[in-house]
Amino acid sequence: MTGEILWTAGAFFTNPGANTTLVQSAALSPGIYEINVTIYCTTMAMFIVQQIDTDGSTVIKSQRTAIDLSSVREINKWKTGITSNGQKIRVITPEAILGDVQVSLS
Repeated sequence: MTGEILWTAGAFFTNPGANTTLVQSAALSPGIYEINVTIYCTTMAMFIVQQIDTDGSTVIKSQRTAIDLSSVREINKWKTGITSNGQKIRVITPEAILGDVQVSLS
């Protein structure tokens, strides 16, 4: 591993709308990163972890995941290569969530 994402806690959302960015890393330098995602949600929901370009207009890679009712989901040791300065990791919800949610990256 050549890079490290410092722990980044997203805001606490109640009823976030579709395509809300729940958490986003700082701009990253080129290297291999091991990413951990922790999701807390009070209802069943879908989430997408994305690697994006510097301005967020292009998704380089993405992975969908779901969470069961009132639980915590952890995605640990997901490795990705950052190929140019400024790329970021973010987590979005593709559809509105009726409930509370918070997501963190580390």
